[in-house]
Amino acid sequence: MPYKYSDTMGQEMINEFIDYYNNADSVFGNGTNFYGNIDKYAGVKTDNYKDVSGYMVAPFDMDTILKPTALKASVSNAGEVSFVVRDTAKGKQLTLPAAKGSDGCYTAQLTQKEMDQIGKTDVASITLVADGKELSTITNLSIGKEKDKAPAGVLENFDYYVGSNGLLDAAYGGNSAAGCSSSFTLDQEHKADGTYGAAFHYKLKTTGSEVWTGLVNATLGNTDFSAYNALKFWTKLDGKGQKVVVQIKAGGEEYEVYLTNLAKTEDAYEVTVPFSAFKGKTGGKLSGDALKDVQAFGLWCNSNPAGSAVDVESVLYFDAFKGTTISDAEAAKADADGLIAVKQTSQSGNNGGNSSSGSSTSGGNSGSTTTPDTKPSETRKTDKTFENIAKDTNATLTVEKNDKGEVTGARAKLEKTVKNASETKKTTISADVVAKLVKEAGTSDITITQTTKNASGKVMNSVSVNAKDLQAGKKLTLVKVDKKTGEKVLISSRTYKVSKDGTVTVDTKDAGDYVLLNEKDAKALSSKILKSVALKDIKKTVANGKKAKVTFDKNLNMENVKKITYTSSKKSVVTVNKNGTIVAKKAGKAVVKVKVTLKNGKTKTVKMTIKVTK
Repeated sequence: MPYKYSDTMGQEMINEFIDYYNNADSVFGNGTNFYGNIDKYAGVKTDNYKDVSGYMVAPFDMDTILKPTALKASVSNAGEVSFVVRDTAKGKQLTLPAAKGSDGCYTAQLTQKEMDQIGKTDVASITLVADGKELSTITNLSIGKEKDKAPAGVLENFDYYVGSNGLLDAAYGGNSAAGCSSSFTLDQEHKADGTYGAAFHYKLKTTGSEVWTGLVNATLGNTDFSAYNALKFWTKLDGKGQKVVVQIKAGGEEYEVYLTNLAKTEDAYEVTVPFSAFKGKTGGKLSGDALKDVQAFGLWCNSNPAGSAVDVESVLYFDAFKGTTISDAEAAKADADGLIAVKQTSQSGNNGGNSSSGSSTSGGNSGSTTTPDTKPSETRKTDKTFENIAKDTNATLTVEKNDKGEVTGARAKLEKTVKNASETKKTTISADVVAKLVKEAGTSDITITQTTKNASGKVMNSVSVNAKDLQAGKKLTLVKVDKKTGEKVLISSRTYKVSKDGTVTVDTKDAGDYVLLNEKDAKALSSKILKSVALKDIKKTVANGKKAKVTFDKNLNMENVKKITYTSSKKSVVTVNKNGTIVAKKAGKAVVKVKVTLKNGKTKTVKMTIKVTK
């Protein structure tokens, strides 16, 4: 117990203890008159707790079920108990009634027939239900199959967390200086291959000399990289120029390589780093026996210059960390930081379909190791300007081709000048303009961005769309780009239908940057946002008469939310207002349900269990 031995001095934790004592959410015995009523309460007969309660005994989160298995739970005060088994990806589910055994636990058998009904999955859940009330849920179970594992040679590619930011967060431990922080989230837009890359969110804010933050995974699926002599990965940094560090712990020593110069750019790069370029913290070399025992992998961000006062919050993107083999000639191309960085034509996605295999080389082949002796293919870029491609509209078309003459990327910038303010409220991308650009580029895979300016030259808004999506009858969804984060944000449930000739007109009443998404991409964005709808706390204890607040997980962008409604299962125990403020009324338990409606009309309900103490 922290103690005080003078008015100004005390045990090292005394200040924190005093703050805790004075906190409105803390209750100490001297504030309850408990000690003054011991004799009174000693003879009082209390009623036993009669509410339904319970928890799962087996299996556990992340378990693998390959054969018929007993589902077991401990439940009190219930008449009927069952287990609901779900494949959360496909929506299949079945309910298994449970029977009470001699040990007091409830059990149901998950048979082979029922496993076959659910199907093979890595994202199953089992919910314990008693008298119609959901008591607990275990998640990310594998049924009928072993969990997917990364191929040999893959250090990290973010595709083996079954789309769960929670599992990703659990895999990485963080460490930060005061005022600094970092976290990972899965990202379907910024990636090299597969389904996910990762967004490294960091904050450096301090005036002190310690300015750093990082995340480390010490539970790697592959640990032997002795068959390779280099590490390859994809990254898109933020142009802030901070000291970005890739760290590998092997054979008990930590080795690092710095991306500081690369961090001054905002382009996407495929980076190859010879293991010999990694610097050991105690002077060791990352080779031989050390590479047979890779123990951890980490990403760090420090201030640059080191120890300088800084206030920056941003996002870095990474994907496809894998072992590779390169020739001496290729290794000699490394820059002063030890990096062989090849700028990618696609800045936020697949740049050529590299496989997840760890035995790929700088040529992107899968399943074999080659040693390239030739210079990597170079990209040639040509720009063409079109004056008055349409009324009051100019265009610039940029086409990138490899040394074989194949188109590897194309984008067009249209600038339309309008005379009346009312003309900025709608944006039309003309089929005639698109046809001219497609013909000139030699591909329909063109990202077209049309910017609207007023008579004085001020940019009012922009709309981007891929020409491939401008097909007659296609339904497109308009979303807005968050200027701070770059994330796509929902606007409404409205969709825009492409006309018979391939023209599309959208409402752009507010200033900003917009993107038109096809149905598949719109659905993926909606699913991603729904996954972010979660509460910071799903259980809370509140003293009678006190207040608490429903708080959402930090990953939820409230710009996507149209409406939130709150309800209490027992208003006599707790009430909750339209702002999510909970008031404890009397001792007991209640569930606060929070229904979140997104701007596209999709909904999700999350729950918080409130225990009110006397």
